[in-house]
Amino acid sequence: MSYPRSTGTGSPIVTPSVIHVTKFGSDTTGEGTLSKPFLTPAAAFAYATSLAVNVIVDFGVGNFSYTSSSSWPNFVAGVRGQGPLTNLSINIVSSAAVQITADSLYLTVTATGPAGAVGSIGDGNGDINGGTGQGGGASPDITILGSCTVASVYSNGGAGGTGGQGVGSTDGEGQGTGGTGGAGGDCTGTIIIRCPNIIGTIGFNPGAGGIGGQNAYGGATSDGAAGSTSSSTFISDGCYMVGITFLNVATWKAGRCSYNGGTITTDFGGNAVIS
Repeated sequence: MSYPRSTGTGSPIVTPSVIHVTKFGSDTTGEGTLSKPFLTPAAAFAYATSLAVNVIVDFGVGNFSYTSSSSWPNFVAGVRGQGPLTNLSINIVSSAAVQITADSLYLTVTATGPAGAVGSIGDGNGDINGGTGQGGGASPDITILGSCTVASVYSNGGAGGTGGQGVGSTDGEGQGTGGTGGAGGDCTGTIIIRCPNIIGTIGFNPGAGGIGGQNAYGGATSDGAAGSTSSSTFISDGCYMVGITFLNVATWKAGRCSYNGGTITTDFGGNAVIS
């Protein structure tokens, strides 16, 4: 991770704000300083948001995890740790592209498109049939930059919404049908990794179709279809990959990479023999 340096004209070296997180910290009394660190990534990221300035979050030794229904925080410009002694797992929901800069740690990232909304319930007076569940969001684009070791990265489609429940009409002459479940989100996203090492799984998981709504007269209507993985793309640039696993990756574009495991079928660099 590079920092602005002095121009040599007497101006000071400019450094970003740093927020510290360690296993000995506290989210209650912590201030994000080295002497009073936070305990969890969530507290550090929330503090960065409140400061509204770009920060680097520095993690101590240990395993740390961050789970959020929101995308990557805008003001967390980067994360760093203590090399292989720091493991950071990120699990977020995002309708937008996710970019993470990470140095000197082991990183696992899972980003999932938003789940679809539940279909409307029949009102019993007019539209007694339940509404169709909303489709799940597409898998987000994920870009990881820096000097970290990437343990695994997953880009997932969001689950389709449950179909709305059908109801009986107020005059007793109609029995509503449940709404169809929403379709699962497709894997249309791209995972881009520009880090030295990848050691785990690179994968896409389509969103599950939503459950069909209950019929007023019993039973349920059709579930939504699962999402597709036919448009998923993985781009690796400058990576050393040993024994990694691909999950539902439709297209792989490799540049400046050393790969140990299988046969590459397309050489984007020319006529070199790749095996």
